[in-house]
Amino acid sequence: MNIKPIIIFFLLFSFGQYLFAQQDNYIIKSLTIEGGLSNNHVTAVLEDSKGFIWVATYDGLNRWNGYGFEIFKKDSSDPNSISGNFIYSLAEDRKGNIWIGTNNAGLVRYNLAEDRFYRYYTEPGSENSIPGNIIRCLKVDLNGNVWIGTNYGLAKYQSGTDDFKRYSFPTGMSNDLVLDTRRIIDSNSIEIIVQNSLGIFTLNTENDLINKLSLKVNGFDDLKISHTSPIFFDSYENLWIASSKGLIKRDSTGSVEVFENQPNNPRSLSSNSISQIFEDSKKNLWIGTTNKGLNLYDRLQGEFVVFRESNLLDNDISNDIITHITEDSHSNLWVATQEGGVNVLSKNQSPFMFFSHNHQDKFSLSSNKIGSIWEDKNGIIWIGTKEGGINKYSQSTNTFDRYHLNTPAHASSVLGIVCADSDKLFAAGWDMGLYSFDKRNGRFEDLMKGRGAGVKSLSTNVKGLLRDFKGNVWLATHEKKGITVYDAKSDQFYNADNVGDFDPILLGVEYAVSFMEDSKGRLWIVTYAGIYMYDHKVHNIKHVENDSETLSSNYCFDIMEDAKGNIWVGSAGGLDQIFVENDGLKVKRWNEVEDLPINIKGLLEDDRGDFWLSSNQGLTKWNHQNSQIKHYRINKEIPNQEFYERSRLKSKAGELYFGGIHGLLKFHPDSLIDQENSPKVYVVDFQLFNKSQKAGVEDSPIKKSIIETNFIELAHDQSVMTFEFAGLDFRPFQRLEYAYKMEGFDEEWYFVGEKRFATYTNLPPGSYTFKVQLAEGSELKDSGVAIEILIHPPFWLTPWAYFAYFCFIIAVFYFFRKSILYRAQLRNELKLEKIQIKNVTETNLMKLRFFTNVSHEFRTPLTLIKAPIEKLKSEKTLGDEEKQYHFDLIQRNTDKLLKLVDQLMDYRKMEAGSLVLETSQGDIVAFANKVWAIFEVLAAKKHITYTFESKVQKIHMTFDADKLDKIISNLLSNAFKNTKEHGHITLIVDVLELENESEKLVSISVKDNGVGIPKKDLKRIFERFYSAQQNEEDASSGTGIGLALSQELAELHNGKITVTSKKGEGSVFSLLIPLNVQSVSQKPINKVDVILEYKQEHDANVHNLKKTSLSRILVLEDDTELAEFIANELKDTYEVLLAKNGVEGLRMATLDMPQLIISDITMPEMDGLEFCKKIKEDELTSHIPVILLTARYAQDVKLEGLKSGADDYIVKPFNLEILKSRVSNLLSSRKELAKKFRESQSFEFDSNSIEDSDGKLIQSIIDIILQNIEQEKINADFIAERVNMSRSLVYLKVEALTGQSVNEFVRNIRLKKSMQLLKESSKNITEIAYAVGFSSQSYFSRSFVKQFGISPKEYKNKQG
Repeated sequence: MNIKPIIIFFLLFSFGQYLFAQQDNYIIKSLTIEGGLSNNHVTAVLEDSKGFIWVATYDGLNRWNGYGFEIFKKDSSDPNSISGNFIYSLAEDRKGNIWIGTNNAGLVRYNLAEDRFYRYYTEPGSENSIPGNIIRCLKVDLNGNVWIGTNYGLAKYQSGTDDFKRYSFPTGMSNDLVLDTRRIIDSNSIEIIVQNSLGIFTLNTENDLINKLSLKVNGFDDLKISHTSPIFFDSYENLWIASSKGLIKRDSTGSVEVFENQPNNPRSLSSNSISQIFEDSKKNLWIGTTNKGLNLYDRLQGEFVVFRESNLLDNDISNDIITHITEDSHSNLWVATQEGGVNVLSKNQSPFMFFSHNHQDKFSLSSNKIGSIWEDKNGIIWIGTKEGGINKYSQSTNTFDRYHLNTPAHASSVLGIVCADSDKLFAAGWDMGLYSFDKRNGRFEDLMKGRGAGVKSLSTNVKGLLRDFKGNVWLATHEKKGITVYDAKSDQFYNADNVGDFDPILLGVEYAVSFMEDSKGRLWIVTYAGIYMYDHKVHNIKHVENDSETLSSNYCFDIMEDAKGNIWVGSAGGLDQIFVENDGLKVKRWNEVEDLPINIKGLLEDDRGDFWLSSNQGLTKWNHQNSQIKHYRINKEIPNQEFYERSRLKSKAGELYFGGIHGLLKFHPDSLIDQENSPKVYVVDFQLFNKSQKAGVEDSPIKKSIIETNFIELAHDQSVMTFEFAGLDFRPFQRLEYAYKMEGFDEEWYFVGEKRFATYTNLPPGSYTFKVQLAEGSELKDSGVAIEILIHPPFWLTPWAYFAYFCFIIAVFYFFRKSILYRAQLRNELKLEKIQIKNVTETNLMKLRFFTNVSHEFRTPLTLIKAPIEKLKSEKTLGDEEKQYHFDLIQRNTDKLLKLVDQLMDYRKMEAGSLVLETSQGDIVAFANKVWAIFEVLAAKKHITYTFESKVQKIHMTFDADKLDKIISNLLSNAFKNTKEHGHITLIVDVLELENESEKLVSISVKDNGVGIPKKDLKRIFERFYSAQQNEEDASSGTGIGLALSQELAELHNGKITVTSKKGEGSVFSLLIPLNVQSVSQKPINKVDVILEYKQEHDANVHNLKKTSLSRILVLEDDTELAEFIANELKDTYEVLLAKNGVEGLRMATLDMPQLIISDITMPEMDGLEFCKKIKEDELTSHIPVILLTARYAQDVKLEGLKSGADDYIVKPFNLEILKSRVSNLLSSRKELAKKFRESQSFEFDSNSIEDSDGKLIQSIIDIILQNIEQEKINADFIAERVNMSRSLVYLKVEALTGQSVNEFVRNIRLKKSMQLLKESSKNITEIAYAVGFSSQSYFSRSFVKQFGISPKEYKNKQG
């Protein structure tokens, strides 16, 4: 038998096991071209001060942000790009510049802030350029100097002049003038070591002194160190030299140790061809080879751990040719390879230990699917797997011993393990039933084989296992009646078909999956249909919709009793706490108040009282006392894992175990320490409309690298932007979460998990701040970055535009305002013109009214002059007394005319300005009293209480008596004109002293309680031609010049007239003139009351007339003399009644029922037109004829009078005979009308000379009589009822219009009808008499003869 292949396999297998055991302490991740690297030939790796990783390759420079690479390559069209793609070396200076050494493309400096590459080349003849264009190595020394090793020598960068200083090395006996510099090493703060083709040198950085360094190694006198072979000084002052004979170590004492490859020793150096020597921050020494991978030197054992490229192992390096080794700030080791990209080796320092199956390691788990975990009394952990039997875990070696169990169905799936005794375990699972396992020999015994419970065989589908304190083994078989109990003492099984001493209801619980026995001895059963509890009887609680005191879900996975005896259940709905109350179960749902996961598969409580929940999202630690929650997520803090139900254990040592489909997770809660320093976060890309923006590119808003940018200005059409951000943390399982917010736009933070992009579209112009921070769940962490964004508005929304708009609006408003003002000016001019026209019109109207009133004032006295003269001329037989009466009447009215003419002359003088004062000395109190006395008779006639008062006895002063008389008389006249009977008028004289002036004033006031003046007329009361009317028809208020003249006359005295008045309460007119006194007596004059009874001297001729058969005439005239004159002339022929105005006349007309009315038009209170209209509209008086008298001669006034219903119209002054004639004609025409109807045979009443309404009334009465003519009793009551009138009104109307009483009128109609019947009917006289309503034929005959002068019989015969 050929055993060589077997030996080789054994050696390889053993080496592989050892290799894996060592490599398992590191997690290796490869970054290659498949992951975005520009090329797999990596020459150098650098971590910059911000935490980014720079990777130099044969084809481009790469920057790694933990998620992807940003690649920099030469762009021939861009002088600011990198000069070449083949890169040898990298370094970063203290200013953050990245120095890049290329292969024959010179030196490049990358300015991060400007996002720009500066190129440096060899310049022939220039000592201040770099010596060569192949940059072999770069070094920033401890003082910040940048050293450049090239294929032609060494140079140092001079930042002040942005050029270089070259250094020359002593050649000695060498003829090689090519100073190929391969390595620059820090020696101390003032010295560096340079390795080039001439040897190894020290260079003093302070004085530039160069000395050759002699490296003597005992036992290697002929040792020649190639300039390409690495040398290294470690932190222990050991010198490490790579040579053809292996790796040489010389310590500080000079002792030498050689390490070389031993083919049969896997713990020896993997290869003598060494490319790199590196010491990490933990002082581990790493040796890279040119052909056989990476070596980690174990200083204690003097051995090596080898990392090789392998196709068999998952956790290996990608290539065996090592070109560079470095370490980042997180202690990750970056290993560059020739053809395998770059490898990241991370020390597995996670507190979570993860165990999984490895087919090459017989001491690994037998299966990754962990179904159950149990710890025996000896502290040994037993793991039941699916399809892999039972594993015994050795905590000292972290290895597993496997015990395979083959069941009849397939490989065992162990879902439950409990102790049977000190030497045995019970194991149960799906399709395997219950087994006994002997820990001493590893043998299994099928306890269900050939066994049953009653008539049915036992179910082998066991989901859960429990051994209670009595020793009974409970099996959850997940059947309809799914609980089986094994009594180990009697070796008997019991279930729902064979309950034995057990409760049949308990054994009949359906779909059970697990059990728990609590500290009170109660049995809890977990099912997929709720939770059951047995304490001598079965209790159950399930999920009920909309009932928060029931389970979150019926699909329950695990149950736990905490240290305080509380019962907790994990289900598909989350975490519930169960309370036993009043012999029942009650629930509190904790997911409704805490941010806990759902689908909780396992529950554990650690020694601190914190709960650990396994779920589909990972592990959650929850302190239910203070509500602190910490999530450990899958593929983030913990490896990829999906946890199984109830696969959990807390060991006696306090360690927690959780099993799942990918292996076993182990940790101690006390070892979990939150990371102190959060990773840095940067915005790594900024895009507009999905296009990355770079600094220095035309139209780019980025002025420097986005990593360095903290402010971006954008145009209004650049409002669609995307930010890419990254947190720099390269440790395994550190999957960072983020949250971002655009302040000024977003109201809240967006927690986006591992998403690293934020896009905003159509942001309006304005200032914003984009912020991104690390997050954990929905909680912000400290680390973050912010960029201010300013989006400029479009030009039409800029401040200049707004200013232009403002100016435009101001201009528009200006011109608009100017237009408005112009239009307003036009309107005002038009309005002014209208006002002027209106004023002219009003002035003309006032003048017209003035002349009309003057005309009226003239016509009345003229009438009283003309009529008496005509009377005297026509009647020669008048007695002396009557003649004297007429002469006195003529005298009085002549004086009245003269006074009016004088007033007009004064007004004309006033307008012409020729009116002057003619003063004299006098007592103004006595003068005012004299004027007052003139009106005593008028006051007596009008029954007015008329008084004079003076606060002083005498006032001697200078005044114009004539003009003062006119003023006082005018004021008194107006008072009498506007004061009704029984009113009050007082003349008051007083002296007023002004507070602020030494001058005194004489006040003469006329006070009345008359009609008053409306407020609107007060300010115009002294205007010329203006006359305040009490109503629209009132024309009796005067000429309109009295008060204007009085005010002018007062002003001639340097005084004025004031007025206070209120409509309906009276007025006070006060004449105020300066007191030019000679003496004033302060003794007041007592008040005098004068109440005179009006005694009309012709009362006997008018009011004391005896009732006669004469026609009654009512005369309405406000002028007393004219009224008395008319009454005196008509008294011999008619009964005359007098009224002073329309109101009094209307009352007398309805009471006295005159046969005719004579009325003046211009009267106070109610004028003649209104009076006439009311007379004609009233049914009681509409039949009375009305004659109107007026001084107004205008045709429109005459037409208006006739329209009001007047029967005739006479203009003043009138001829007395014409008046008498027209009165006689109107009365006789009415009598003639009645006679005509009475004597005619017609039934039609001629209404042409009477009111239309009266004609219709008489005609309707005739029709009523004719319709009811056969009735005997047709009287006033009969008619009144049918015409809707009172009986008296019917009497009045019939008598006034027909001159007959009602009975006479009815008899007249009956007789007319009888005449018609006698003429046309064949009836005899008796029949006709009865037919027309007569009660007897004899009465009919007498009446007929009386009416027509012929008997009925004669009339009938005559017709025959």
